[in-house]
Amino acid sequence: MPALLDATVLLAARPGWNALTARLDERSEEEFYISTITAAELLQTALMSSEVRKRTKRVAFVEAVLDQFPLLSLDRLVARMHAQIQTQLAEDDERVALHDSWLAATCLAHGLSLITLDARELGKVRGLEIERWS
Repeated sequence: MPALLDATVLLAARPGWNALTARLDERSEEEFYISTITAAELLQTALMSSEVRKRTKRVAFVEAVLDQFPLLSLDRLVARMHAQIQTQLAEDDERVALHDSWLAATCLAHGLSLITLDARELGKVRGLEIERWS
């Protein structure tokens, strides 16, 4: 099944990028994507470093990630799915972080599973297939 990679997975892979690519290569038949939300999270994390050398290195890493995976935008279909998710969560008296709900909406709109390190909140979204990596 094609999958969306969460920022947690990509940030954890930064020091061992080869380990992540090897893991993804084992699933060469599958397609992997990132969301514009994930791209923004990665860029923000990179730019937050106060040390210029670290910031430059981190931005280069993010740019390599952005070159590696197709980027899925927030479009009308994703917006509709996001509205449905937020409605479902409100009815269930549950909450999910805003960025996470956009990732869930992107997955559901495009028929993707979500690969993440932290699935606690996302498990509240009905129909979302989550693959938790450690």
